[in-house]
Amino acid sequence: MLSTSLRRALAAAVAVPALVLSSAACGSGDDGGGDGKKRSGGTSGGSESDGGGEDSEAKPLTKAQLKKALLKTGDLKGYKSTPKDEVFGTEEKVQPDPSECEPLTDSADAEPKYSRSAYEATAVSPAGKSISANVHQVLLSSYAEGEASSWLDEMHGALESCQNFTMKVEGKPATFQITKGQQVGIGDDAVQYTMENKTKGEGVPMTFTVIRSGANTATFTSVALSGDPKPPPEKLLTTQYEKLAAAGA
Repeated sequence: MLSTSLRRALAAAVAVPALVLSSAACGSGDDGGGDGKKRSGGTSGGSESDGGGEDSEAKPLTKAQLKKALLKTGDLKGYKSTPKDEVFGTEEKVQPDPSECEPLTDSADAEPKYSRSAYEATAVSPAGKSISANVHQVLLSSYAEGEASSWLDEMHGALESCQNFTMKVEGKPATFQITKGQQVGIGDDAVQYTMENKTKGEGVPMTFTVIRSGANTATFTSVALSGDPKPPPEKLLTTQYEKLAAAGA
């Protein structure tokens, strides 16, 4: 029989990014209003994208455009995609303490600081692998012009100042640890980090990868029943980014 943590992990793997925070134990390895200023060049710390030069002029996409841009089964050999109707497990606002960590929890928040104009989601996993394999939820979102850029800017700042935060999970206080991830050289800007609930018996980590294309973002939430989630392989990130960028061209 699966442990409580593993059952929650499996549920999260096929559920929603907000459930990562609200259930406090999510996880499921495979291969594996701003000024709109652009970024160029990554930091040695590795979480900032070098973006490939000029900032995209992609406008906010509609819900229909985002749905079309989502990865589908057959887009990438060896992976299957399962579209998701319910995206957020809770509509409650996530409130981390300190509040400086909010840009990072906004990846999984139904009510982020910068509201999503539209969004669509799917779950992507290796075809034919066991349930211990990584599962990546992909959330495509659009924002008012300038706001996606502002959010990524604030995420970079939060990754420098936010290593731990507390919040209530099922009415009880819990402490989460943030670890900066690798540099992601895709898109106009990108960040990657791992979030783990350090409460005893609940510590299944999740890896977040957020890539921006103009006014739109692709957020990958990676979980693994092994308790050691791997970020999405570059081919998966690139394929999804290219579809998102093409939809906004």
